[in-house]
Amino acid sequence: MGANFSRTIKQDAVYGVLATAASTVYSDKIDLSGYKGVLITALFKSTGASTGHCTFTVVGANSTATDSTSYTAITGASVTVEHSTTANDKRVCSLDICQPIYRYVKAKLVKQAGILLNGLLAQKYGAAVEPTAASTTYAGSTAALSNVLTIGAT
Repeated sequence: MGANFSRTIKQDAVYGVLATAASTVYSDKIDLSGYKGVLITALFKSTGASTGHCTFTVVGANSTATDSTSYTAITGASVTVEHSTTANDKRVCSLDICQPIYRYVKAKLVKQAGILLNGLLAQKYGAAVEPTAASTTYAGSTAALSNVLTIGAT
């Protein structure tokens, strides 16, 4: 007998493709009001000439007026992604920020040359209030929620 568990998540692309040059970038602001947490996933690709690494961290603040560089690092929310000398070698890593002390969070990436960022995905979960269904008229532009269905086998 299978069990049906359903949960609602809201997912957003919070940063797109980033070229090979060394840089420090911040994702879009993620508002966690009304959510238990967020899972932020980064996708990377190496070039054949990759020589460095990328430090992927999550930072937070409680005001929308806070400048990105003034956000505070969240303890334990950091991972280093190493390069590969194999062209097109892919890396994926995720940081789960559960019950953060900040209302707003951003991904911060400090990368060296040769590592490409293919994108960042933020999946907010644990909504305090279940959202209403999206209008069928505007579903393509306003449906911000995705239902994830998990079926367990016995």
